Amino acid sequence: MQWLYFVKDKPYKMFFKYSNNEFVAFISVNFSKRLMAKPKELEQLYPNGLAISNEKYNDLMELLQFIPPIHHEFYKNLKKK
Repeated sequence: MQWLYFVKDKPYKMFFKYSNNEFVAFISVNFSKRLMAKPKELEQLYPNGLAISNEKYNDLMELLQFIPPIHHEFYKNLKKK
């Protein structure tokens, strides 16, 4: 950028040029926040959960000693094939 230009009436816009040539037009960037639409309600892909293989379940049970006891029930109740 070669030339920055700010306008007091437009505090969230920055005007700039890549050239010092006065005949080249300014490019603007708008920094104001955009209003976003309300997020859509997403439908669950697997409302009943997804089963894991017996081998993966057995591996998780071996690693249970490294997981805090408060989370053990979650891993023990996983659905398996």
